[in-house]
Amino acid sequence: PEEIESKISALNGRWELQSLTNTKLTFEALYPDLKPSLAFNLPVMEVMGSTGCNTFSGAIAMDSNHIEFINLVATEKACNGIGEPTFINAMKAVSTFTLVDSNTLELMKADTALLRFVRI
Repeated sequence: PEEIESKISALNGRWELQSLTNTKLTFEALYPDLKPSLAFNLPVMEVMGSTGCNTFSGAIAMDSNHIEFINLVATEKACNGIGEPTFINAMKAVSTFTLVDSNTLELMKADTALLRFVRI
């Protein structure tokens, strides 16, 4: 339990998307203005952030290295391009996470990194 608590508390704070996989467009083309971001509020088990266009919030279920984003709700401002749905679909597919180091977080599906964030 102590190891899990320490891993969970290491996620606390704000993270900005640095890269994502499984997309034909460049990262800069997907997010020309604002990069998606996450802010974890643990141990309350909440997440909030930006899709690069709209803001969102939801709950988190997690243990050791498994994580699931639950009931994500977002504002409904009209967005250009496919950056937002690309980000949301990747978030919905996430099943595990790994802290590469204290400032780098990867959200993964099985062993494949879908999203890489840096601490801000």
